[in-house]
Amino acid sequence: MESIMIRKSVYDAVLSGKNGALVSFVHKAAGNRKEILRKETNDALFVLRILRDDGSFSILSDRDAVCRVIRQEDQISVIADRFSGFPGLGVTVRIDAEEQGLAYTADIENGTAHYIESFFCPCVYVSSKLRDNGGKGSIFSPREEGMLIHDARRIRALPVSGTNARDLTDTFYPGYISMQYMAYLEGEAGLYVAAHDTAGIPKVIWPQPTDSGIWLCIGAFPCVAPEQSWRQPYPVVVRPVGGTWTDAAEEYRQFLESGSFPLPPKLRSNPKIPDWVYASPLEIVYPPRSVRGTGYMGPNEFFPYVQAVKYLDDLSEETESSVMALLPYWEGSAPWAPPFVWPPYGGEDMFDEFVEKMHASRHYVGLYCSGLHWTEHHNLVPEYDMTRYREVHGLTDAMCLYPDGAFIERPAGNIRTGFTMCCSCRQTRDIAMDQCQHILDAQVDYIQYFDQHHGGMAYPCYSKNHRHPPCFGVWNTHAMKALYSGMNHLEAKNTGRHPVIGTEAGAADYYCGELYLNDLRWQSNLPMGEIVPAYSYVLHEYTVNYMGNQAGVDNWIERAANPDSILFALAFSFISGNALTLVLKSGGEIHYDWGLSWLHPGPRQAPVKKLTRNLNAMRRGPANRFLIGGRMLPTPAFSQPGTFEMTRRDGSTYACGEVLSSCWQDENGEVIQLFANFRHRDIEIGMSETPLSAFDEKGDPVPVTGRKAVIPALGCAAFRIR
Repeated sequence: MESIMIRKSVYDAVLSGKNGALVSFVHKAAGNRKEILRKETNDALFVLRILRDDGSFSILSDRDAVCRVIRQEDQISVIADRFSGFPGLGVTVRIDAEEQGLAYTADIENGTAHYIESFFCPCVYVSSKLRDNGGKGSIFSPREEGMLIHDARRIRALPVSGTNARDLTDTFYPGYISMQYMAYLEGEAGLYVAAHDTAGIPKVIWPQPTDSGIWLCIGAFPCVAPEQSWRQPYPVVVRPVGGTWTDAAEEYRQFLESGSFPLPPKLRSNPKIPDWVYASPLEIVYPPRSVRGTGYMGPNEFFPYVQAVKYLDDLSEETESSVMALLPYWEGSAPWAPPFVWPPYGGEDMFDEFVEKMHASRHYVGLYCSGLHWTEHHNLVPEYDMTRYREVHGLTDAMCLYPDGAFIERPAGNIRTGFTMCCSCRQTRDIAMDQCQHILDAQVDYIQYFDQHHGGMAYPCYSKNHRHPPCFGVWNTHAMKALYSGMNHLEAKNTGRHPVIGTEAGAADYYCGELYLNDLRWQSNLPMGEIVPAYSYVLHEYTVNYMGNQAGVDNWIERAANPDSILFALAFSFISGNALTLVLKSGGEIHYDWGLSWLHPGPRQAPVKKLTRNLNAMRRGPANRFLIGGRMLPTPAFSQPGTFEMTRRDGSTYACGEVLSSCWQDENGEVIQLFANFRHRDIEIGMSETPLSAFDEKGDPVPVTGRKAVIPALGCAAFRIR
């Protein structure tokens, strides 16, 4: 048959009669027909990768098979077999034409002598001409906090034909990719593509530029053993949605809350959440050793540890907030040198004194660690060499391997060289649990143990000698989650406290019940698109994030040319519902970010402190029940007179309003619209709804004239609208 026509009340679709590939998709929005996908070429329906015994891959698609397409009312079956070179392989893809959209599931019969490592289906392509490169649409990606890509030229192509899954890690779910959906958005119409999977099967989820357009690529790692079969336990859905990122986020949130996904209790009813989370301390990042940017690695003015308390007390007083000292470069091994971190640099006694003094001042202590990586050599501390230790203690067998048996190397910039330890191995778990126990016994409040595991990601391993299959798969996700759960059940000596552990970037939805305070890394999306708080929209009721140490911002936004970029970061984090972070350099001065040399001039201190004080007063006070555990809603439209611009290092411009806004609902159903003005002057805004009441960060009334109000310079206000 030439083509298959599907007509439903909210969409029309056309599938290829040759292989079932999606040719056209028409969104029937508000009675209007909008074709948001149209293919002139007959592309593949699916792609899969076979892992050969020698560690190489064979990449196949339905084009390498004989296909039969069968339609039985609203179900289309595509049967592919007799693959060239792999006669024992068979794939059946079922396409259910449901009222709300298309749902794809598949069966794989692996009659070959090899593992099937990955399976990408369906291959959905949209226009490569986006809003800023000749087209009309934008693409939403859930990478880190979430972003809108307006220019296809800014999308990094995936090495789908690369050596193994290790090449794809910054597009992994659960990991850098925090949720299992993407969307193409154009005007009032959008196309939502999502894996509605509740089991945590690892995936690649990424918009992939191709000659046929942008492939909204969702590929799973089913790890199908030789002579075995796999039935896909979830659908990949293709549905029409509204044309905003919140429309797509709402669709995904409804899936998560449908009852079968392993969500934790909502934050406000979760007994794991300690009271200090609601007090919203400022996260203050500084190291007890090194002078950043000089190569010096000895002690600095924040050492011994208690030397920093005077700076923290001053900052607490100036911002009217409690603080959490969040320390990098504290490890007694060497800075950023996992897996061994304990005892602390300088010894336990002086660290214990510091923790005791911080708690006496009603402050808190947190530590960065670097997760499950293995440091072989340290470039900043040359005497650190763990080669012999690894060999003597039999730890070589716990390292992640490529399919050809080579170590998966894991260097960290110019800091260290080494490998990644496999999360399924007993040695890995034992070391991690032991190190976490020591930190917990020292009464540390927060342990970001899994820094460098973005989103909680577990790194792939292809070892033939571990207790997992020699292929990347769901065993990896489950082993990592079991480690998180084990850590959360540790008890501190004498007090019985349980740890609060976290990861770099917001924890992927599958992990957020174990990692419920995390270091958000939205800034890594700056080179590619517009940052949007989609993570908060979907998951804010279940987990907490803080603004992060801003490392790497200067790689994309030169700080000297954009001195108010730090004010933007604070305001964006605030309206996203995230706790605020400040980074210190020498003299206790606030700096732009952790990655920037201390020789680089810092920002003007007074505006940063004023904005931080005002935003955190709102977060800790009148808007607390909204900004910690509240439910984000679509932000009502509002007007403002000006635009704020930041210049990227490539010469392009990142633009947004001078006043940022978000909308929140508390557990009682009350709704506020929140505004943050990060500029140095008062700004009048116009609202689309007349507020019922308005208040500032102190809870005092804010004057409103009709639908207009003035947001004070370096300040914020909230308006109750329902």
